[in-house]
Amino acid sequence: MAHSSPEGRNPTGSAPAFTLVKKIIAGYLLIVLFSLISIGYALTSLHRQTTQSEQLVAVDFKALTLLRSLRQTLLAQENLTRQYVILKDQTFSELLNRRHQEFDQQWLELVPLLDLAEDQNLQQQVHSYQTEAERCQQLLSAARWQEAEACAQKCDPLRKQLQEEVSALFTRQDEGINRQLSRLTANSRQAYKITWLLVALGIIFSAPAVSALVFSISR
Repeated sequence: MAHSSPEGRNPTGSAPAFTLVKKIIAGYLLIVLFSLISIGYALTSLHRQTTQSEQLVAVDFKALTLLRSLRQTLLAQENLTRQYVILKDQTFSELLNRRHQEFDQQWLELVPLLDLAEDQNLQQQVHSYQTEAERCQQLLSAARWQEAEACAQKCDPLRKQLQEEVSALFTRQDEGINRQLSRLTANSRQAYKITWLLVALGIIFSAPAVSALVFSISR
């Protein structure tokens, strides 16, 4: 009669129990791992989108606002100059001078935002307009009305050309902002889906260990 070894053939020995424990530990480690990956990915995506949003506000939206202000300033300069020439009223001098200062300041703020320093053609247009507008302002202040009127007529096409350039820049900037907002929305949706996919994968890969635990408890 064969003698059975209680250590080698015991179905409830340490080896199967240890295997089950390892499965359970591995399952929970998978859950923790995928959870950490999901959190890390979500935080990274959130940081990237926050940075892009801050860039939009600090640069793109600010540039759009400045371009809108430039258009309004150019239009105001045109109206004030015409009234000044027609009415020959020196009270318009301070108003017109203030508008010229606004234009100069707005342009200085806009150039670094849109990297316009490299656009030599646009820089030359602005310089030509500023020079001619300043000359007209001096003639008006000196009450040299005929010369001022001639100067204003010469300045008009320069202003209109600049208005067209600013309007074109405004349109491109507005379209660029819309594209960036669309990308931000798409990236947010993608990050949301990937985060939940990672969580689901962690649950799926840990399912065998959880099932083994439930099965062992039920026995």
